[in-house]
Amino acid sequence: MAGWLVVWSSGGAGVDPARWDRAVAAAARHGARAEGWEGGSCRLAAWRRDAAEFPRSGRLVRPSPGVVVAWVGQCLEDQGDVSDRGVTAVGGNADAGTLAGLNGPFAAAIVRDDRGRRGDRPQPMGGPAVRIVLDRHRHYPVYLHRGIAVTVASTELACVIPWIAEPRISREAS
Repeated sequence: MAGWLVVWSSGGAGVDPARWDRAVAAAARHGARAEGWEGGSCRLAAWRRDAAEFPRSGRLVRPSPGVVVAWVGQCLEDQGDVSDRGVTAVGGNADAGTLAGLNGPFAAAIVRDDRGRRGDRPQPMGGPAVRIVLDRHRHYPVYLHRGIAVTVASTELACVIPWIAEPRISREAS
């Protein structure tokens, strides 16, 4: 299955390469091919199999300069797949009403490396701005972990586990 992973660190620290390699290896199992992007304190990867995937799913797309979108799923209208329009909308800072109007199952991670600015708002520590966008029915799960100096989001839980200091599962939790 296609998916994506985004990791960003705070305070200008880089992304731990050993954990990154373990996370991407977990994603690329079962014959999936991964592609990646790196920008200072942020890394982004997307993966897909060679067959049985939506056309844009599991790919990195650059809809405009300084913007990278990791996309999984598809957007649909009466005429068929309009995922390119969906990628452009999420990568272009569309408002909530426009995003809510996108039909179909999708999840996207958007990295905007615009020298620490997004619109008129400076970003903390001057790093890239990361935005996660889900379809209105949340068909794709996105797993999130926030550590001491790193934040990780992925459509695959196995990609988040290498970033957790002491991962454990509570069998009593429901």
